[in-house]
Amino acid sequence: SASTHSARFRLTLRSMLHGMAIAQSLIVSGQAKNIILVTADTYSKYLHAGDRSTRGLFGDGAAVTLVTAEADDVPGGFLPFMLASHGKGYDKFYIPAGGLREPKSIETAREFTDRSGNIKSRDNIQMDGLAVWTFINSAVPRQIEDYLVKYNLSLEKIDEFIFHQASQMTLESLIKILKIDKDRVFLNLGQVGNTVSASIPIALADAIASGRIKKGSQVLLCGFGVGLSYGTTVYRNESEIHVY
Repeated sequence: SASTHSARFRLTLRSMLHGMAIAQSLIVSGQAKNIILVTADTYSKYLHAGDRSTRGLFGDGAAVTLVTAEADDVPGGFLPFMLASHGKGYDKFYIPAGGLREPKSIETAREFTDRSGNIKSRDNIQMDGLAVWTFINSAVPRQIEDYLVKYNLSLEKIDEFIFHQASQMTLESLIKILKIDKDRVFLNLGQVGNTVSASIPIALADAIASGRIKKGSQVLLCGFGVGLSYGTTVYRNESEIHVY
């Protein structure tokens, strides 16, 4: 979409795509010039120690991003965002109890053992890993292809790909399906794990700090997960970004 201002990373890179899309919209509409976007997930509070299907996947992480408005003649910034969700699949990755529909109680805290031998309660995260993985393999590559066509881009024009650091299996599947060079995909999963909403900006910050992203780089960002939700954008790096 046309804009009077472009949103620009100015201080710290720690955020998520949906929140950044809202920040971009506020800046484009002229309602804000400086936005601090904060996201944090402490999944350790919702994981059961006896649930092997989830306890080794997630790490706690926090994100703070200062987004500022720049004049039209300043190059770079975000291209439009493409966001989507698949609400029918909400129960493939969620916490059943704790909200208005099913408040926490003695009953929801009662532990049970699933068919795979994992121990949990309705107060803990429930995830059908295979269903989520299958959904990502289907929806995410299709959205990326649609995005590139809509904004007259191609995989070859992208210098770096930064995906939500979900799991090694998920990332390798996306690389294979999209047929992209693994050397152009930044991975820090082995160092920080899956930090959920902070995953992409932490990876982006690490990529910049390591010299992978330089002035002029065109970076495709793609997130996916709870919801089931997913989103894609491209960031054109044309100015200095401060990473802390």
